[in-house]
Amino acid sequence: MFHSSGYNHPEKREDKFTRIEGEYRAIVQNLNQLIPSIFGANKFGWCSEWNIAMTKLSRWNREDVISKMLIGEVFGTHAACFHLKSDEAFLNLGVVLNNAVTGQDSEKIPFVFFLRSGKYVESLLSVSKKFDGEGVVKGVFASCSWQVMSSNKHFTSKDCQSKLL
Repeated sequence: MFHSSGYNHPEKREDKFTRIEGEYRAIVQNLNQLIPSIFGANKFGWCSEWNIAMTKLSRWNREDVISKMLIGEVFGTHAACFHLKSDEAFLNLGVVLNNAVTGQDSEKIPFVFFLRSGKYVESLLSVSKKFDGEGVVKGVFASCSWQVMSSNKHFTSKDCQSKLL
């Protein structure tokens, strides 16, 4: 009789998934200022994650953006929480998120959007695939290193995130 080893045992997959899910939650819900601004979407494009750093940057609470369409309602060119700089920025964001959801590797892209205050944020967006316990892509996880630009001030995410509070 042949007995295979590996991930044929559901409990091993569940244990690994539980450990990874715990590590994921520890990062996303961390209050440490070294954790970047993070947002995420499920495979259908609905905003499913919004960390504390993103809330501090944007002044939009998690409850304001969760379950909204990431492209169009959260980030868009018209009636959205975050107004993107151009239609090209809107298109580029859609492409990079779609590539990640379909399993393709994505590159870091420049990402510019406006805050409620009218200041604009220049960032470098990094999008990663988010997997379920079976290894199937279930959404995306995006982080951005950013700079907030105003008329005569220049803030960066690393050295003065607390000044935005």
